[in-house]
Amino acid sequence: VLIPTGSIEQHGDHLPVETDTLLSAAVAEMAAAAMRETPVLVAPAVPFGFTPHHLGWPGTISLRLDTYLAMLADIARSIIEAGFPRAIFVNGHGGNSAPLRSLVGELVTDGVPVGMVDYFAPGAQALAETLTGGLKGPGHACEMETALLMAVSGETAAEGIAARSRDLPARLVQPWIAPGGTDD
Repeated sequence: VLIPTGSIEQHGDHLPVETDTLLSAAVAEMAAAAMRETPVLVAPAVPFGFTPHHLGWPGTISLRLDTYLAMLADIARSIIEAGFPRAIFVNGHGGNSAPLRSLVGELVTDGVPVGMVDYFAPGAQALAETLTGGLKGPGHACEMETALLMAVSGETAAEGIAARSRDLPARLVQPWIAPGGTDD
């Protein structure tokens, strides 16, 4: 069972607050559909994540770390106790990555067969070669997220995203990096 995880947070002036959740769910659905020998189900997406670093922007909803981890542990245990052989979190938000890795390590140590993947990590190097902007990799409200959301949202939504992003200035440093900072 794939469990998409994301967040509700600002994504610039052109993407919806649920971008990370929408993308992790779309990737999980595509991955499940591509499986031939092993049946794969996709659980409902977990929309709320660990995103305190975005709370300064309107529209952000963040769970406390202990709440987030407890919720995901309960979801994974419920899936396994229902008889499914494995649960894999398909993460769409960078702020969830470290907490998820920690939780998966703890659950595996306890004998719960779980795993996790950041959907944007496996193809990051190949993706960088296709990007035309100055940020050559996955980022927040970046060229990659914009293009992917346009690809999975349908024509009307994609046209709206394109229109809203058309005149936005280039942003080559992530929003959590201090102005003038180089540690991106």
